[in-house]
Amino acid sequence: MNRRRRTLAAAAVAASLWLLTACSDSGPLAAPEILLGRDTCTVCGMAVSDGRYAAAVVVRHQGRDQTLLLDDIGELPAVTIPPHDQVALFVRDESTQRWLVAEAAHYVRSEALRTPMGFGVAALATPEQAEARRAEIDGELLAFDALRPPALDE
Repeated sequence: MNRRRRTLAAAAVAASLWLLTACSDSGPLAAPEILLGRDTCTVCGMAVSDGRYAAAVVVRHQGRDQTLLLDDIGELPAVTIPPHDQVALFVRDESTQRWLVAEAAHYVRSEALRTPMGFGVAALATPEQAEARRAEIDGELLAFDALRPPALDE
């Protein structure tokens, strides 16, 4: 009987450790899914309706993840980032609508770009794509630092 209790106790400890590991969300932060027309922008409260110019801030604090969606990349500097242990910024590629890590993306700004809030900023995956788009719309290349939320500078 004593051996059986030890076996059960060991199994209970193993199960508890497995649950803690499974629920801890200690892996990398992932880009979110967006329900266009249904999800709302954290900054302006409007619907995220054009996936080409969306952005997201994903924060992890004490093991819990929170996603802040933006309907316009140009709103990144205005987002208030809550307390966090980890943070990741994502932007959508204008041509593919795939998520890119914001710090690694290449940006173009132009009045010719009709973005949801009028900031006229588009993200692209490569410098060559950004340069081609800049030339096409008579825009300017923009560094990520111009879009970095102030809370990340601290």
